Amino acid sequence: MKLNCRASQQLGARSLQCDSYRFSEQMAVLADGAGDFRGSRLMADAACRYFGNLAASGEPGVALVDLSRKFSAWLRSMPECVTESAGLGIADKATGTDASYHSREKSGTDWRGHWTTLVGIALDPEGVLWLSSFGDSTGMMIRGDDVVWSSVLDGERGTLTSYLSLSGVGEGHLDQISAEVGDVLLLLSDGFVSLATEASMVESVRQGLAGEGSAQTILSAILERSDDNPHDNATCLVAKVVGE
Repeated sequence: MKLNCRASQQLGARSLQCDSYRFSEQMAVLADGAGDFRGSRLMADAACRYFGNLAASGEPGVALVDLSRKFSAWLRSMPECVTESAGLGIADKATGTDASYHSREKSGTDWRGHWTTLVGIALDPEGVLWLSSFGDSTGMMIRGDDVVWSSVLDGERGTLTSYLSLSGVGEGHLDQISAEVGDVLLLLSDGFVSLATEASMVESVRQGLAGEGSAQTILSAILERSDDNPHDNATCLVAKVVGE
């Protein structure tokens, strides 16, 4: 089995896109950098990159345990003079980031003072999906007409009890579920969650599956039913489990 993924982002009322995402045939991850600062985007990009590295280990169920501590240690190992190109790798099309924000940056280029939420999935060689979440980014898994998994939200904006940063707060959550061909997973930043109800998204998935059935078709159906005027950065990532 493998993942077929597509994603869409909206800037909203922010001056800077601080949501980041990354996906491959074995994993998908979304991170929402807090605030409206370039450093927030750098932290979100770093979290996506690090999650992707762990997911590619071949044993994500082992690698993703204690993610917050491992991520903090990885950040601390970087030199003080780390730069975009040498360290965190922002604006990399392969990671799903968008270079367009460079012309709209505000302030806060010191990524070490920022933090990010995260929701990610990794498919291991045995067909088990490992689902990790920190903060208020949302993940859900839809099988047929049912939501068979939803991420646990650790608080809400301003009162989060887990997130990823240089120091790390909270342990987050790591769940596992056996994947089946046809399963659909949605990864959503909190800005997108406010644009569509869960029932609407489940119906959109059903609609997309009734058509071509690809991740792009499902994503298009979700976007058609959602509000297109977000106040915050809004990102929706669709991952469909398909056969080899």
